[in-house]
Amino acid sequence: MYICVVFNILAAPSIFGWEHTTFFVASNIVGVIAVVLLLKYCKTPKSKNIALCAMAMLLLVLITAHRIAMVIHYDSIAYLVPTSFCSMSALLLSISVLLIKDKNHIVFHGLVFLALGGPLIYKFYPDALTRDTFSHPATLISLFHHWVMFYLCAMIILFGKFKFSLKKWYAAYLALAIYIVIGYFSIEVLGTGHSMGIVYYGQDDVGRYIVGTVHWSLAAVYFAITHFTVLISIELARKYLSRSKREPKVMNELAS
Repeated sequence: MYICVVFNILAAPSIFGWEHTTFFVASNIVGVIAVVLLLKYCKTPKSKNIALCAMAMLLLVLITAHRIAMVIHYDSIAYLVPTSFCSMSALLLSISVLLIKDKNHIVFHGLVFLALGGPLIYKFYPDALTRDTFSHPATLISLFHHWVMFYLCAMIILFGKFKFSLKKWYAAYLALAIYIVIGYFSIEVLGTGHSMGIVYYGQDDVGRYIVGTVHWSLAAVYFAITHFTVLISIELARKYLSRSKREPKVMNELAS
């Protein structure tokens, strides 16, 4: 998926208008400064938890405001239920951070990778700005909740609260499956026109293009490739580091 994102950016550089460029630069400057300050001053478990809960509360406020804006835009209460992978991840991540003490819980293994990948795609392939610019009532709020979600995930990892594990690989795919079920529920029961990348074009044509000409089902394949590449790389790095730490001890024992 990420390869397709880069390809589409190179193929259509005009996608970056002044609105997206300004928000991209400003938000990341603020985000990096915030991360540096939090890492510098939040040293105790209590201060780290306060920082994470504060960001989670901000994210919850933003995603709630975003859904209300979508209800007003579509004139339907059904849109209170998140209709995209990112909006659902933002809602569930904010609630999970506030309610679950163990940030290495299986729930986070299902959410963190999705909550990191979604905002990255949104930053580098801003289809919302291409379609609506800031004239859409939910666009700016959406940009903010993607931004906060990404840095909240970053802080959970940098604070050492969460560690990627190959043994828990299934959690992200279980989350994806649940999202898609919610998508069909939103369309069939609640009557939304689209949800989770699912749109009915005709009797035999279900779905929409997510990135360029990539359908969501193919996007899932790219997600899987990226997901396992990251997990396996982390596992190999851990084994290499643990091995390198043991070798000096063994050499010292043999020398003595």
